[in-house]
Amino acid sequence: VEELRVLDIKFLYGCPRPTIVVLYQDAEDVRHMKTYEVALKDECFAEGPWSQNSLDNGAELLIPVPPPLCGVLIIGEETIVYCSASAFKAIGIRRSITKAYGRVDADGSRYLLGDHKGLLHLLVITHDREKVTGLKIELLGKTCIASSISYLDNDVVFVCSSYGDSQSSKGKELVAVMHTIQESNSSTQPPLEVQAVPREGDMAMQIEKGYAPPALTIKPV
Repeated sequence: VEELRVLDIKFLYGCPRPTIVVLYQDAEDVRHMKTYEVALKDECFAEGPWSQNSLDNGAELLIPVPPPLCGVLIIGEETIVYCSASAFKAIGIRRSITKAYGRVDADGSRYLLGDHKGLLHLLVITHDREKVTGLKIELLGKTCIASSISYLDNDVVFVCSSYGDSQSSKGKELVAVMHTIQESNSSTQPPLEVQAVPREGDMAMQIEKGYAPPALTIKPV
């Protein structure tokens, strides 16, 4: 790619050819987004099907949206944008820095966003079948400052943190996990990702650090 100050880069869903979306900052500190098609045979990038200029100056996170909606969410400090080849929707938010996100639904219509203050929001992509009609955002509550967010099931969310105690939450009620990630593993290295795995009828947590640590079990709330 020709952009020098790349802030984020992700693959898009639902494109006829492999396509990446690039969030970048130009020489005047203005942020833009553009797409590139990956020409595998020629081992090069070609101009993509769409782009968007002059985004939120705090935009730094891209969230690809899976089928059937597809497109991408651009998370800024004061604005969240949904963008695709056929739609552009934006919503203003209170100034915040999103530290982590977790997808709730398989169709990508709902996401959990954790910010630098530990506030947990629910972002909803409203749609009529496959046509995106807008964005909505709702404050759910306050947690630890999230490093990663995993939606388990039945409105239960696990918020993994390298800044404090990790937590599970159900609805708007927050419940501290009995053992922090650091206490449950011999290494104090912050966890990179938390994945829910079934184990004898319970929902267990598998913490990925490049090795296989013991799992944390979250009891039903």
